[in-house]
Amino acid sequence: MALSFGRSKSDDVVSLIAAKKYGPAIEILREQLKKRGASTTVRKQLADVLVLSGKTVEAVSLLLPLADKFAREGFAAKAVSVLKKIQKIDPGRRDVEERLARLIEEKQRQAAVALIATVMSLFILRIGYVRIGKLSYFVFAACLLALVPPLWRRVMDPRAARWRTSCAAAVGDGDRAVA
Repeated sequence: MALSFGRSKSDDVVSLIAAKKYGPAIEILREQLKKRGASTTVRKQLADVLVLSGKTVEAVSLLLPLADKFAREGFAAKAVSVLKKIQKIDPGRRDVEERLARLIEEKQRQAAVALIATVMSLFILRIGYVRIGKLSYFVFAACLLALVPPLWRRVMDPRAARWRTSCAAAVGDGDRAVA
């Protein structure tokens, strides 16, 4: 198929789609996908054209790995968007609903852990010391604080430095810190 003079392939694909010539548009998009590798934009555009041409099963098989890739890389919003598109294409798919539920549950769990860790670390910073009666509470708080390593270091490094200097002073050797 000859392309128009002065136009890029993407412009030609758009004009083919506008003219409802989905077959040639699909061929061009597949060529672009082979050249660019796993390009998400080309994959989404190919899936859209496949849906327009009535090849919904092929479109879904193209979009599912994309949603999984987004979820693995931490782009939950993009993964949800792709899964919603799949739901619109093929509403009866049970696996898509389960994947959406898992993604939403995971994001809620991460948000809850981050909130608890932040609140507990602020509380520990305010208290500043451990009481014997509250030891189990502070162990739990320290575990939550350890979930966020930069926050753990910011809280614990100054305390560890003070402990080292107090141990060194108690031993009588102020020049050497206790390991």
